[in-house]
Amino acid sequence: MSDFPYDHLSPSSVNMYIGCPLSFLYYKNGVEGEKDMRYMVTGSAVHRGIQMLYDPGAKAEEIDETLVLKSRYFDAMAGYDMLVVGHPTLKPSDKWIAETTLTRDLDGVTILGRIDLMTKDGKKIIDWKTGARTEKDVMQGRIYKWLSAGAHRLHTDQIDVRLAYLREHPVGYVSVPYTSDDAVKNILSEVIEKIRMGRYEGKKGKKCSQCEYRRICEEWN
Repeated sequence: MSDFPYDHLSPSSVNMYIGCPLSFLYYKNGVEGEKDMRYMVTGSAVHRGIQMLYDPGAKAEEIDETLVLKSRYFDAMAGYDMLVVGHPTLKPSDKWIAETTLTRDLDGVTILGRIDLMTKDGKKIIDWKTGARTEKDVMQGRIYKWLSAGAHRLHTDQIDVRLAYLREHPVGYVSVPYTSDDAVKNILSEVIEKIRMGRYEGKKGKKCSQCEYRRICEEWN
């Protein structure tokens, strides 16, 4: 359908819309917000380290050194070391693929997920998290499971999705519970329909204090 305004939806943007449609609109329209540089740089460093570990020949995204200086978070460049120290038993294997993109169509819209680490058969997925645990992480994991089931022609019971919180000691692995394909598709379809209708109302709450768009938010101000 041509009435959908975006090329695709990612699990993280779906979560953003559910949390606050207005912040989703700001993000999709390229509005500059006040981002926490520490988490941006840390996340980029960790993901670059993962990709280099599992695919040394890959062209990994470079870290902008000016961001490191601005954030005053110099150890963010040690993403590779954080990975190895946090996961001493995790070693490169031919079975694992880093930074994989999976897509699946629903209601005429492409749902696109970038998987941090997945086995070639699609049966095991690990999503690295450099921040604190949040409820929205679980929904993201459920969408990943739904995407892998479609891409690899598997039943969701055959797929294990785990969230790995790198800041916890030891690293906190959380298995993502799954209800049904219908439950996931219903949530996605609801978001898609509201976007088609142009529903971008703001939602005020505790999360607003940490929102990067708070200073320009129509609802907040």
